Parts: sequence; structure tokens; C-alpha cells
Amino acid sequence: QLAEVNILQSENQRQVHLMLMHDPRLPESKLHDHPLTFHTDKMAENTKNNNKNWEAYMATYLTPEEKQLANQFIEKRKVYQGARNKALEHIKAGEYLEANSTLVKEAGPAYVANLDAMHKLIQLQISIGKEEYEKAVKSNATTRNVSISAIVLGIALAVLIGFLLIRNIGRSLGQAMDVAGKIADGDLNSQIRVESQDEVGRL
Repeated sequence: QLAEVNILQSENQRQVHLMLMHDPRLPESKLHDHPLTFHTDKMAENTKNNNKNWEAYMATYLTPEEKQLANQFIEKRKVYQGARNKALEHIKAGEYLEANSTLVKEAGPAYVANLDAMHKLIQLQISIGKEEYEKAVKSNATTRNVSISAIVLGIALAVLIGFLLIRNIGRSLGQAMDVAGKIADGDLNSQIRVESQDEVGRL
């Protein structure tokens, strides 16, 4: 949005300079056989689109610093547009010398100041974007590490539980087989020792 505002504003400044080429004293004026409205209509359309872009940008969340820079841009934009419109009035009146003087002394410096304010806003956007990207990278790394740790811990617990379960089952089966062997040999006094209090032991 800011880049579009910057581009369209630059295009409007270019249209003003093209309008100066309509000065009948210049040989180049013969190349501009269209009316001045050819340029003013383009400027009006650009300004309309620019206002939409700026309104959309201002509707987003702005940091305190961003609001301050945006207000500075608004003020400088008003100054620039005032000087530019003054030059346009001279052009429409056929006062090309006065228009050129206004552009050089007023509109030009105001445009540079306005452009500088816009560049500060864009640079801030880049800085904010970089910070958000770095935060996202760190957050992603943390999430990845936590996920890997949880998976490794889960596997380790599963292996440990499986080992303990197999060991207990193996021990119980071993005792049962030992008693069964003694009973087969005629020793009916053999008993299975219950050492655990879990479900297997109670059975």
C-alpha cells in the first residue's frame, strides 16, 4: 500500500512536469497536441487510488512510532499538494513561467520532504517485518525442539514400560512353568509366590 502510494504520487509529479511541456514557447509543445485534461484526468485517477491505498493502510494496526511517522507524512503531503495545485493553476492559466518557478521553489522541495517521510514509513515497515520474521523463526525452532523432545521422551517411556511389562510377564510365566514342572514330577506342594500387587498379581 505504501509503495503504491509512493509510485502514484511520483507519477502525479511527473504529469505536472509533462504539463509544462505544453508551453507554446517550447518546440516540444508540438509533440503535446492533446489537452491539459489528458494529464489532469490521470492525476485525478491516481489521487483517487492513492486515497484508497492510504485509507486501507491507516485502517491497519499501527505502532506508536508508525502513527507518528504517518502523521508527519500527512502534513508533508498537504504542503506538497498545496504547492503542486498552485503550479497547476498557473499552468491552466497559461502562466508557464510562474508554474515552473512554483515547481522549482515550492512543489519540488515539498515533494522531496514528502518522499522522505514516505521512505521513513516504508523503512519502518521493513524493520517491523524483519522483527516479526525473526520472532516467527525463533518460535518455530522452539516448537520444533519441544516436539522432538516430546517424541523422544514418549518413545523412551514406551520402551521402558514395554521392558517392565515383558519382564514381569516373563517372571510370572517362569514361575508358573517351574511349578507346573514340579507338579508333573509328583510334587503337589509347590506354590506360586505372588510378589506384586497389580492386576496380574491379584489374579
